[in-house]
Order: sequence, then structure tokens, then C-alpha cells
Amino acid sequence: MKLSLKLIAALGAAGIFSLTAARPTFATSPDYIVTTTTGASIVPGTSDVGNHCDDCLTNDIPLPFPVIFYDQVFTTFDVSSNGHLTFTNAGNSDYDFCLPHNTISYLIAPGSADLFTNDS
Repeated sequence: MKLSLKLIAALGAAGIFSLTAARPTFATSPDYIVTTTTGASIVPGTSDVGNHCDDCLTNDIPLPFPVIFYDQVFTTFDVSSNGHLTFTNAGNSDYDFCLPHNTISYLIAPGSADLFTNDS
């Protein structure tokens, strides 16, 4: 997000400058309703996506609602056994790539490492 500040300088009586700062107002999104609540619980994921493997991808996992990520809207995602998530069928389960990557876009890599997600 780019934040800008407007400064207004005015020459007043007797040659005294006054300086006023105006903070910009931000429009609220018409697509979201924000509600404050107390006592609500978070329901954890209850569906196993089946990613029990080594160095593999599980593709096209449906999202419960459309997700805007950067400039696109996604309804599915792919998850790697090596700790990263993509939205574009990257076809790469490697974990040892440098970011930014030249062939993987729309990537979230919170735990990118050589992980092993088998049941054993």
C-alpha cells in the first residue's frame, strides 16, 4: 500500500507560515463486511487433502470462497509436500529454489524445506 501525505503551507499575517498535514481517507471495499465480535471460535480444517508423500504436489484443492491474490481471483490452490502453496499449477515440488522464482508465480512459501508428509 502506498501512503501519501498532503502538506499545505500558507503564509499568514506578519509573514508567519502555518503548516497543515492531511491524512488521506481510505475507501472501504464494497465486497467485504467487517464485523467485530467476541467469543467466536475458529473452526480448523477438517478435510485431509491427501498430501502424504515426499516431494510431490496435490493439485486443484477447492477453496471455500474466491480468493484474490495480487491481481487474480482463484478458486483452487496446489500444495507441495515441501511447505509451499501455489495458485497456478506450478508443477514443481522442489524446496530449494531462490525467491523470486522465474517459473513459479503466485506462491506462498511459509515453510519451504525438504519435508516428508507420509503417514509413517
